[in-house]
Formats: sequence, structure tokens, C-alpha cells
Amino acid sequence: MYRSVILNKAFKNRYLHNTFLFTLKRSKIMVRIFAISLLIIPGIISAIGIKLMRDTLFNEFHPLFFHAGIQFTVGLIFFIVGIAFVAGFIVYRDRKKQLIKKKKRKNTANK
Repeated sequence: MYRSVILNKAFKNRYLHNTFLFTLKRSKIMVRIFAISLLIIPGIISAIGIKLMRDTLFNEFHPLFFHAGIQFTVGLIFFIVGIAFVAGFIVYRDRKKQLIKKKKRKNTANK
């Protein structure tokens, strides 16, 4: 009887451990989905910027913009902001995982 109680507790602990690991894996997947969605939105914004610049070059104007220069400028700003966000995200992730080595400054006073 004592042995069955120990086995029963071990089974419950293992079951709880496995469900905890499953929950951790699920939460990591949700974090990755959230991160991908954060990268998709700036990608869409920069694609809209490219489209606005292309439309300006081919003389297709949107009624929202009253001048070709304004449409091109807004497209350029959208493009730069989208690319900068994605690039900043990648640099931040690489620094966090220590894939980018920080430059060591040599102290010239000690020489």
C-alpha cells in the first residue's frame, strides 16, 4: 500500500511537470507569434511607402495627397520608418542573445 501511494504521488508530480512544460512551450509559441505580428505591421507600412513612391513616379495620385511631392515624401517616410523598426528589432534581439560583440575600448592612458 505504501508503495502505491509513492507511485501515485510520483505520477501526479510527473503529470504536473509535463503540463507545466507544455504550458511553457505554448507560451513561447505565443510570444513568437506576437513577435512576428510586431514585425509584420512595420513590413506592411514600408510596403505602403514603396507603393506610394511608385505611384508618384508613374503619375497615379491618391486623393488624400494634393501634391506629388507630398505623396512621395510620405511614402519615403513610411518606408524608412518601417525598415528602421525591423532593423532595430533585429539589432536588439542580437544584442540580447549576445550575437553582437561589443567593441572593447582600449585605454590609451595605461600605455
